[in-house]
Amino acid sequence: MNALNACELGVPKFVVFWLLRDCFVWTRWVACYGAFYVFCFHYLRSIVKFFSVRLPSGPVWAATATSFSMILGMLMALFHYPNQLLESGEKGSWLMPLLELTVTTLQPALFALGAVYWPFKASFLGNSTLGCYVIHFIFRDRMTEAIQMMMPMLSWDLTGLLLPLAIAVLCLAFMSTVGPVGHYILIAPQFLASFVRRRLFRKS
Repeated sequence: MNALNACELGVPKFVVFWLLRDCFVWTRWVACYGAFYVFCFHYLRSIVKFFSVRLPSGPVWAATATSFSMILGMLMALFHYPNQLLESGEKGSWLMPLLELTVTTLQPALFALGAVYWPFKASFLGNSTLGCYVIHFIFRDRMTEAIQMMMPMLSWDLTGLLLPLAIAVLCLAFMSTVGPVGHYILIAPQFLASFVRRRLFRKS
């Protein structure tokens, strides 16, 4: 099910397809992720608190968790795109969406466990993570195009190391700029509510 056809509202097609890649603002697969966000908002802190005192800790476990997280991320990408069960609504076993949600929850959780032992403070990047995820859908094709442009530009590099380095720099630049913007857009209602409460209490 789709809703809010932007093409019928007179929005320029260039804007529609650059941002949404389709005419519809809302598609049914969004509801699954929306429900998951609501669940995390209410219960994630208590879940983390429960497991934090029961899971093993230390640098070796952190390195293991980080490595396993990266392997899961790679395997999930290989599985997800040929099998777009959540996005396309294809009929299939209910175990497939459950597997996808489980793995895509475990993968960042393991990475966060490993990040605890980083030798530097990464709170800024941590705060931008959700903003990156929520807003990346808008920019993913533009990032692909940017990387495709870099490939011939760096073809002179005989070592082949500059291209992955440039991709890493591009990702860090995105995380440091666009990610925080998305983060503050998400928490803007909370800031607005806090501002209104302060003004009301000040008047009273």
